[in-house]
Amino acid sequence: STHSTNSVSIALFFYDLLQRVYHPEGAMSQVTYQLAIALLLFYVFSIVYGRLYTGMHSFTDCAFGIALGAGIWGLHVLCGQAVDVWSRESGFIGKSFPTPHHPAVN
Repeated sequence: STHSTNSVSIALFFYDLLQRVYHPEGAMSQVTYQLAIALLLFYVFSIVYGRLYTGMHSFTDCAFGIALGAGIWGLHVLCGQAVDVWSRESGFIGKSFPTPHHPAVN
């Protein structure tokens, strides 16, 4: 299920961002952190359970979607920074997204 895949990978991405921002003495309180985690869990559960409850996907579809979403997030954690550096330094973004400094038409 692509819904399961997307919801899990996005939730894990935001969880990773929360982990980077949260410090016990930081700007984000413990309650806010726990509410954010609960919201992410509710988001994933509602998407995956919704697919199962409405009969749009089987348990196997959703389980594979969850595993694939976690795998995509894991790949992002392992290779994401290298891909970002490559795309910035190779000129790839400049040719893909026109800006005043890199027009689409020469």
